[in-house]
Amino acid sequence: MKNTKSLAALLLLALAPLAGAESHDNSAVLIGKPKGGGSGNDAGQDAPAPDLLANKQFLSILGDTQELTLNAGSENKNRPYLMLGTMSGTAPGLPLGDLVLGINPDPYTLLTLNAANSSALQNTFGSLDQSGQATARISVPAGLGPVQLHHAYVLLGSHNSVVYVSDSVGLTVL
Repeated sequence: MKNTKSLAALLLLALAPLAGAESHDNSAVLIGKPKGGGSGNDAGQDAPAPDLLANKQFLSILGDTQELTLNAGSENKNRPYLMLGTMSGTAPGLPLGDLVLGINPDPYTLLTLNAANSSALQNTFGSLDQSGQATARISVPAGLGPVQLHHAYVLLGSHNSVVYVSDSVGLTVL
């Protein structure tokens, strides 16, 4: 199911909670999946491969790096992506039309937007390769923590519309 929310709308949605705006949509959603939809996994079939994998779930407070593998499938080859993060958990998430990104917008979300592809957020904005994959790195400086972070990505279509959201993965800095 395609979504017509633009990247500009994503930014406005991310900023709204920080400005005190409230969402009045109380419908049940699954994080990273279409509203009212499931995983698409029929009984008797193998579960689909995760679309976002982390090499580590825990990082040292002394400074460390998490490597994230984006795997959106070859049908999404060369599609632009944007990785976002949160310190505020994954539910209820960020509604994007029929999709919900498992990121609760907060100041860290804005940091991941504004500092994409910086030395701390390497390859967090770019294009997938021919296989529909990419690798991003989240580097945590010494002294940050303890903190729980989550990251997820969106795929962008024409006119920067969000056409896909990944599941989110956690990162604990101890």
